[in-house]
Amino acid sequence: MGRAYTITVPASAPPGVGNVPISVSGDTYFSSRAEFQIAYDPADFDSDQFAVLGTALSNVPVLCFAPNTILWVRQDPTGGAPASTLSVLTQIGKEDY
Repeated sequence: MGRAYTITVPASAPPGVGNVPISVSGDTYFSSRAEFQIAYDPADFDSDQFAVLGTALSNVPVLCFAPNTILWVRQDPTGGAPASTLSVLTQIGKEDY
């Protein structure tokens, strides 16, 4: 089956502000024209324990997460980017998550 939704990530903000939680399970695909940082915990941004989803998200592979994983998404606080949308397609291809 799958579950799809779109979130709006606020404009670049000082660290600790503008982090948005999302829920993902199993095979997950992200789509956007903006660049985002994702982490398992908001504190991970402070310790550089995050991944960057680049502007060429069409090249991002399908990622696999444990059931009911919460990720935190933000824009680079030093980038000055406006609010942007991120589309998420999760629980792709399986119904037993």
